[in-house]
Amino acid sequence: MSLSAVRGYRDESGRTRQRTVRTFGLVDALEAEFEDPVAHFRAVVAEMDGERLREEAGATIEIHPGQRVDKRESGRLRRRAGDALACWRLDALGVEAAVRNGMRGRGVGYDLNAALRLLVCERLLDPGRKRAAWEARDSHFFRAEPSDDDVHRALDELDGLSERIADACNRSIAANSGRDESLVYHDVTNYFFECDPDADGAPQEGRQQGAQAQPHRADGAPAGLGGHTDRLRPVQGQHERLRDAAAGPQGAPGKGRVVVVADKGMNRSDNIAGAVAGAAHYGAAQYVRDVTFDAKTGEALEEAGVRPQIDQAAIDEAARLDGYHLIVTSETDWEDFRILDAYREPWRIEESFKVTKTGGLESRPVWAWTESHVRAHFLTCYLALLIVRLSQRAPPSHPSARALLEAMRDLGC
Repeated sequence: MSLSAVRGYRDESGRTRQRTVRTFGLVDALEAEFEDPVAHFRAVVAEMDGERLREEAGATIEIHPGQRVDKRESGRLRRRAGDALACWRLDALGVEAAVRNGMRGRGVGYDLNAALRLLVCERLLDPGRKRAAWEARDSHFFRAEPSDDDVHRALDELDGLSERIADACNRSIAANSGRDESLVYHDVTNYFFECDPDADGAPQEGRQQGAQAQPHRADGAPAGLGGHTDRLRPVQGQHERLRDAAAGPQGAPGKGRVVVVADKGMNRSDNIAGAVAGAAHYGAAQYVRDVTFDAKTGEALEEAGVRPQIDQAAIDEAARLDGYHLIVTSETDWEDFRILDAYREPWRIEESFKVTKTGGLESRPVWAWTESHVRAHFLTCYLALLIVRLSQRAPPSHPSARALLEAMRDLGC
């Protein structure tokens, strides 16, 4: 008779079976070595069972509640599956077709669309410098063969195609997404850029400012790049950007009557004239009389013997209402609640500025030097923001921009 350790199990038919795990030997031989072989090997089997259970038990990991777990830090190259959403959106928006058509006949020795895909996907998945985007080119599913120099050269080409790309996006969204075109929200944000060296080549102290104006539609998606970014002059005021934003939406695909909604910084007569000249409508006040405006440009015209005068009566009438919060608009046929709702909506563009700057896309600092490169940088940021906004609207849960970006960044294999 021998002693063995066996383990019970059920076969495919459900019948109970046993398999031998280990044979210890004949009892007669074991009695010569152990005083009680059965008791001894029962203890051995119990130890074997304990070791097996420890191996099969789940692992317990202790993590501080405030600690962030990043699955991307695995030490191996992961392909970023979040590319799929970004590349699909770029193609659906007509961006790649616009680039191909714009580059037709140009002698460019690299794939400009590949460079654009790389810059936009990196802005979404791991925002940073352009060189860092190029260094991470092998982590994407699409082919990104442009050299480091080609990626930087591509910025000049993309700047020249920015209007074509923005128009393609607007046409696609107007045709496919049911975009609300009746309201345009306008605001300006500031960015800071490094100063150019002085005449002797020494770097200047401090930073120059640049302003970026961006119009938004009533549905919260950006409508275009807005005013250009100027890195060589001090920042322009908001009122100097409004006329471009008011004129830009007119004549675009699907446009009807467009109302521009802006804050009190727009209370200037030239803005009102510019809006009216461009067939837009406004929400601002005017306290100057005896002024004639150019119907095309909105500029104040000088007339012999006529000097602009402060409209004191209008000022007195406004002073009579001090203490009240007034909203001035051309939309006199709107219901009160509709005017109030329209004026409350510009929070959407403020939230978009937050997403672009610090809420996931990290558009600053601006790792670019020339004006065309700076504008191309904001083109890639605009496309990334547009992809985020359109993707937020797709699922029923309407996730936040940060939650969507984190989900895209977690997708990898």
